[in-house]
Amino acid sequence: MRTIKLFIVLTVAFGTLTFSSCVKSKKEDTNVSYYVTADIDGKATSFNTNATATVASVEGHPFTIITGTAKDGTNLSITLSGTAIVGKTYSDAAVKDEDKPLILFTPPGNDADSFLNNDDDAANLPSVTITSISSGKITGTFKGRIEGGIALGGSDDLPKKLITNGRFSLSYSK
Repeated sequence: MRTIKLFIVLTVAFGTLTFSSCVKSKKEDTNVSYYVTADIDGKATSFNTNATATVASVEGHPFTIITGTAKDGTNLSITLSGTAIVGKTYSDAAVKDEDKPLILFTPPGNDADSFLNNDDDAANLPSVTITSISSGKITGTFKGRIEGGIALGGSDDLPKKLITNGRFSLSYSK
């Protein structure tokens, strides 16, 4: 599972950098019909710059990637195994790995920790629900606790963030 997560994280990170490098300016997308929003530790945040949803294939296996960047440069990426299915909830509570989402939250800066799913908090397991797909548009919700990769102050506690009220409505290309 760790190898799969690492491979997906590297793929998403590369994809995020690729999307970001294709942009001619750092202006935020003003098309309010497409958005990615969430409360991060209680703070409402919009990830509307370069916000997109697409299906990419890695070694013949499709992944649905939902991504966006906040005004401060924070990136949020959600990866689902396969092509997204309307009405399906992808959850870390799922038995099969392909039914689990991967949420990657990367604050700006080269020395910033990236945050990934925290499977240890049963009350706040990451989940993503696809509510509709039509006419090149995908909508859904997401939530969950994520954790960083470097322990604070020498303890075993990793920095954590709680995502609530996550919503997206994006153009979607398969």
